[in-house]
Amino acid sequence: MELIKKYIKKCKSVLKDLRARYYLTRHHTQGHEKIRVAFIVQMPEIWNKISPVFEKMCNDDSFYPFLIVVPSFNIVTKDFNSFGYELQYFKKLYENIDVFEFDQININELNCDYVFLQRPYDDYLPKGLKAIDLVKITKVCYIPYGYAPSKVFYDMNTDKEFFRNVYFFFTDSEEVLSIIKQKFKYNDLNQIQHFEFDGYPACESSLLTQVKEFDKQKPTITWTPRWSTDEIIGGSTFLKYKENMLDLKEKNDIDLIFRPHPLMFDNFIREGIMTKGEVDTYLDEMCRLGISYDSQSDISVVLNKTDILISDLSSIINEFFLTGKPIIYTSGMNFEFTDYFKHILENEYCADNFSEVEDICKTLLKKSDSKLIERMKYIDQLKKVHIGASSRIVNAIKEDFLNH
Repeated sequence: MELIKKYIKKCKSVLKDLRARYYLTRHHTQGHEKIRVAFIVQMPEIWNKISPVFEKMCNDDSFYPFLIVVPSFNIVTKDFNSFGYELQYFKKLYENIDVFEFDQININELNCDYVFLQRPYDDYLPKGLKAIDLVKITKVCYIPYGYAPSKVFYDMNTDKEFFRNVYFFFTDSEEVLSIIKQKFKYNDLNQIQHFEFDGYPACESSLLTQVKEFDKQKPTITWTPRWSTDEIIGGSTFLKYKENMLDLKEKNDIDLIFRPHPLMFDNFIREGIMTKGEVDTYLDEMCRLGISYDSQSDISVVLNKTDILISDLSSIINEFFLTGKPIIYTSGMNFEFTDYFKHILENEYCADNFSEVEDICKTLLKKSDSKLIERMKYIDQLKKVHIGASSRIVNAIKEDFLNH
């Protein structure tokens, strides 16, 4: 019986591959005067991953870029939330750009040449705006919404269910490029799908950020615990350190920003780890102590304010590292890290318990950063990889439009 199930699953996968390949080979330039590119957006928190590309297109007369906003998805209720902060955020940010509400448009009538998606999860998008639907009418494009610090994420970050329907995948590393090319070898060799590593736009933005020395009297520390307690994918120090962080604020003259993963509290409530009442009580205590709780801003805005980052295993580390500012990493070393992430950790600080977190904080608050020089040397090596990433991606779209 088990063999039959595996055979059926394999047959279904082959049929899905053939379906996607059929649609991928049908799309050609539609003859528009300008290249029409839709960005389907749902989470302001991760907008910085593709915003450099969007803004390059906004400043290029060859393009007509626009936004289609979808409300956030509630993983507890398994349904879409009502429109709220995400619609306000994008309309305020781009007052002179077309910003459409997803339920007010017909995607077929917009005649998109390309569509960028924020995340590789069709389950969180409405019918018609999923990659499996979009592949029938346009060329789906994707830039990763987070850098994978451990090889354990490689398979889920190249999942066939989503990526078989993607025309352009601009990867975040050479390693991921190699994996995706192997998974879709036939499509890659026959140029049915296009996979490129052109640098990572979010890294480019971090490298171009003007870093200022923090104010000794009032530095800003940001804490970014992970969303899941599953140790295989990094675990979360929130439950272990939540009271300690309150004490850290009370004992030091600092600004403290609490920026958990956007799904953390919803996930804890869903799994019965915390109740909504317990979450509200904790956030009220943070507010009383003057700790800023930020769950919705573009992460780059938060990181630009930050002088010291205390973080679990997260792609945020990758971006913040490139600013040259110090990181205290808290998730432990029992992971198969990527080579790149190993280099990051060699030039940052690792803490196995909160006593070590406090000791490192005390040293850094005295402006003693013993790893700064080596960190900056490594960052200089990465500039040639990432600076120019958004321009290279925009040029790849242009070239494809002209030739296909």
